Amino acid sequence: GPEERLAGNVRVIFNGVVIADKNLVKRPESKTPFILGFAGRIQFTKGVDTLIEWFDHARQKGPDIKLIIRGEAAPDEMDYDAKCRQMVKDRRLEDHIIFEGQKRGLDKIFSGIHANVVSSIVPDPLPRSVMEACALGLPVLGYPAGGIPYMFEDGKSGFLVSDAESFTRAVKRLMEDDILYSSVSKTAIENARKNFAMNRL
Repeated sequence: GPEERLAGNVRVIFNGVVIADKNLVKRPESKTPFILGFAGRIQFTKGVDTLIEWFDHARQKGPDIKLIIRGEAAPDEMDYDAKCRQMVKDRRLEDHIIFEGQKRGLDKIFSGIHANVVSSIVPDPLPRSVMEACALGLPVLGYPAGGIPYMFEDGKSGFLVSDAESFTRAVKRLMEDDILYSSVSKTAIENARKNFAMNRL
């Protein structure tokens, strides 16, 4: 519905995920550059073009960042895919935004990144990429639409980012504050165990 919060008598029931060993995914040893990941279908509902705009804005503010996009477009979304790739060229971001195509297996989808971005501007009920990243201890930067605001606590087990400025602030905080990064990572795993674990469901 159009309301910002669910009615008091409504509860979210999450899908379940297996809580894998966080060491399943290899993270970069250095935070320079700080590597963001996007995992999902390349389509307008996922806000890939919005993410590219946010990324460009953040880079202009100074942080040394990189974005890896893992996914592909459906046959009827190839125009959108081409639009996103052209945006990257027009903004001269080819060395900073990498399209890697579809990956299979959590180790391949989430390895080599510091944080996962879920930029679904059209309300996404319960994106698995939020749950899976949390379960691996990867901080999530998620657009506050659909079920995403119910999937983690803003500032503690992830960050809600609604525009280029809030995106840039969250990235900078995770880059610059190692204690915060470790805390969010740990709390994300606890959140996943509490809310998403298959055995609990």
